[in-house]
Amino acid sequence: MTIDSWQVVTTTGDGQIVRLVSHQEEKKVALWEGVLFREEREVERGKGRWGISPPPLLFLSATAAFSSLLTNGKRGESRGREKEKIGTEPFSLPHPCPRCDSPPTTIASPFSSQFTTSPPLPHPFSCDPPPPLQLSSPHDSQLTAVAPPPPPPPRGILFYTSENLCEFPKRLELLKQSLSETLTQFYPLAGRIKDDLSIDCNDKGANFVVAKVNCPITKFLEKPDLKSLNELLATTPYSGETMIGAHVTNIQVNVFDCGGISIGFCVSHRIFDANSMNTFTKVWTERASSCNRNSKPLTEPNFAISSLFPTSTLHFRVFSKKIWGSFLKEEKWVTRRIVFKNSTIATLKAQIMAKSSSNPLKNHLNTPTRVQIVYALLWKCFMAASKAQFGTQRPSMVINTVNLRRRMEESLRPENAIGNFLWLTTLEHMSSEHELSLDELVSKLKKSNEEIDKDFVARLQSEEEGSSIMENALRRISGETWFNNNKGDDEALETLWFNSWCNFEGYDADFGWGKPMWLSSVGVKDNSVLANKIILVDTKFKDGIEAWTTLDEEKMKHLVSSTELLTYATVDPSPLAVSSSKL
Repeated sequence: MTIDSWQVVTTTGDGQIVRLVSHQEEKKVALWEGVLFREEREVERGKGRWGISPPPLLFLSATAAFSSLLTNGKRGESRGREKEKIGTEPFSLPHPCPRCDSPPTTIASPFSSQFTTSPPLPHPFSCDPPPPLQLSSPHDSQLTAVAPPPPPPPRGILFYTSENLCEFPKRLELLKQSLSETLTQFYPLAGRIKDDLSIDCNDKGANFVVAKVNCPITKFLEKPDLKSLNELLATTPYSGETMIGAHVTNIQVNVFDCGGISIGFCVSHRIFDANSMNTFTKVWTERASSCNRNSKPLTEPNFAISSLFPTSTLHFRVFSKKIWGSFLKEEKWVTRRIVFKNSTIATLKAQIMAKSSSNPLKNHLNTPTRVQIVYALLWKCFMAASKAQFGTQRPSMVINTVNLRRRMEESLRPENAIGNFLWLTTLEHMSSEHELSLDELVSKLKKSNEEIDKDFVARLQSEEEGSSIMENALRRISGETWFNNNKGDDEALETLWFNSWCNFEGYDADFGWGKPMWLSSVGVKDNSVLANKIILVDTKFKDGIEAWTTLDEEKMKHLVSSTELLTYATVDPSPLAVSSSKL
């Protein structure tokens, strides 16, 4: 199929999302009220130049649609390709606004003859391509090439309220230019996925999408459909992570009626963990909000991870590629937000500490964190939900993600390290064991966490011992160790994945128009291939924790009806209520 023209298809107000499509085919996807328009571009690293590519929903090659505008290593010089003329219709933002009564504003469509590329960007950073990041080389860090986290990739959305939609064109231009400059520091993010284990740092650019949403942001946030949050991302949960040649980085800017904005992030997990995403966002906001655009940012990313850990072997790489298949499954998944106030977490902590005079947690050095307390309660309720679902207690295994950045010897600790700089711990509870109390679960979680210290990291960094530790860990994560130790036990092992975004700086992401009112993950779509997973996120004022919990539908019904859970948490409260004032 060849594409010789593009048009904007408008909605009839029937609650549909309408994307940019070929005149030969129209794609519509049901949504809460609908995204009216979506444009897609590539942002090249540090050049302020833009290419055009068709929407991912059409599954077409960009080169089959039309040529992209590219530049070479010297700023402002074109490689000789010219952007084709694509349509002639401008699009209008949804004015006048019934609340601010702003006059209509029209922007030239990037798919019209009125659109031109941005001028070269003046900045002090060299745009010459840096040395390529050879993730497929034998010098890969084990933490990147051997222990990649399971899908989906890091995905988050920042929501900003605003009363003036007239400011959007200026803000959009600021986002585009500052992103282009930021990619000069994060050069792997301008590449493409080469294969299952490597990135091609070809400097082709990041995928950048703009969409309009035909409802006010406050209305959307009253009770958001967590699955529909995926429509605010520039890629579907797995398409960008599994398609060879797909962008490493996908950014979508969504403009709501009356001026609200959300920015969706989705970056490949091959080289990026959530902490790396936090650093990337910090650098981008520093560039966007800086009064002196030529000043050097305060934050510098560090790509030295591969020099800190031993090289991986082909055996480990193949094993790591397969480990997730041992417990990933296709189900009808459900995502719910379970919100804990700090005051109720403090109540739980007091109960745990008072449990027994011999409790090792009474030592102030072993005081559990609020994250560990929330993990323990959710694990306890998860096991109870599993028992209610199957009629008997099944064995369970918790996989916990540990950030190694602060676990290293301080003199060797890389600041703002970029990569999958993490370790995975496992905890098991056999069905034959007695039901663990909350304080016992907290103690197990805390002990497991404390074992990952600077001495452990030093062992992991040694060539010989590090390989042995890695192999044993992969076997535990895959469930191989459990099944070998429990031969003849035909009970299915219930796996629960924990990850924490707490203490990240997402709520400090100010691009120049204020801090976000809500930082969200996204819900999981039906029939995805996943595992039970919980992501913890701070509330806006850090006075609580949102647990983004994804379980199979039947297990979720039992979990959210748990009396013990509902004593200390609220299920799916409005983000407006959580973010507008302190809990």
